[in-house]
Amino acid sequence: MNSIYSQKTRLHFLISLVIYFLFSFIGTPSFGQEDTNKIPELNRHVFIPSIYLEDPFMNTTLNLGIGVGSTGQYKYPLYEVDDSQIYGISGQLLFVAIGLEYQQKIQDWVALYIKYRLAARIGTNVGSILAEGFSSINSFNIGWKIKLLEREKIKMSTSFGVSNYNGTFLSVSKFIDDIINNQPYPSLVTNTPALNGNLGFQFAYGISELFGLKLNYLNSIGESLERGETAYYFSLGTGVDLNLYQKHEVPLGFSLVYLLSSRPEQVYRESGLSNSFNLKIAYTGTSDFILGLQTGYTLVPVSEDLGNFSTIWVSFTLNYYFN
Repeated sequence: MNSIYSQKTRLHFLISLVIYFLFSFIGTPSFGQEDTNKIPELNRHVFIPSIYLEDPFMNTTLNLGIGVGSTGQYKYPLYEVDDSQIYGISGQLLFVAIGLEYQQKIQDWVALYIKYRLAARIGTNVGSILAEGFSSINSFNIGWKIKLLEREKIKMSTSFGVSNYNGTFLSVSKFIDDIINNQPYPSLVTNTPALNGNLGFQFAYGISELFGLKLNYLNSIGESLERGETAYYFSLGTGVDLNLYQKHEVPLGFSLVYLLSSRPEQVYRESGLSNSFNLKIAYTGTSDFILGLQTGYTLVPVSEDLGNFSTIWVSFTLNYYFN
């Protein structure tokens, strides 16, 4: 009963925030402005957006990202004999991620953002499902972005808001362990909500017409996906991009991004760190949207027995700029 009540309380809290934020900028819409180029730029450099890096810009935007990834074949240790691992289960893990973001410009110095992300991990055969089960984490984020600094070549902003996580974890091995250890309520599936507060900083530097640099830092504190615990998550990212359109009229852009994160959306579990390296190729020949194909290499902590697993990603991204 307490769990149901707490979930309803979180839902009412988030709905109230959405209503408050929406009504707070009614009467000052930013649609319909006639700009030559709606995509943000600094020092005549048009930046290549990334699903792993936040922009410091206040533009009204709609962003979509869909990605799939897979580990290589692995063997899972069943038991240990004389300090030697005996392996008996092999398989692969499949990862899926979907992200949808909307940002509304209110003034030149402030914007509202709303984000939703679903990340899921599942084994590709019976062996990997038995060993690692299934996990999915969806998050709903809402908050404000405020400009801190703007010069000809640089721009910096801060963001703050709340995230509501909902984690679903199916683990056959944990269920068996609970039975062996005489746990009073062994469970095959665990569903855990968590509410967190976020604070982040975004920085962009237009080096030249061709090159740009971005830096991000974001941390969260609040409820954990492990019941009764307090969580602290963070992510730190940096990226450089090359846009050929402004200088050479070639509608192609490239970005290289590194991200270190402990946030559940990137880790797919409650604890650990993920390391991601991502290369993006984008079409940049328009003034209001950028299409991209992103490929990446990620080290994801799977379990204490298996450690970090290398995952190859492919993602499709669309970034549309209203103004």
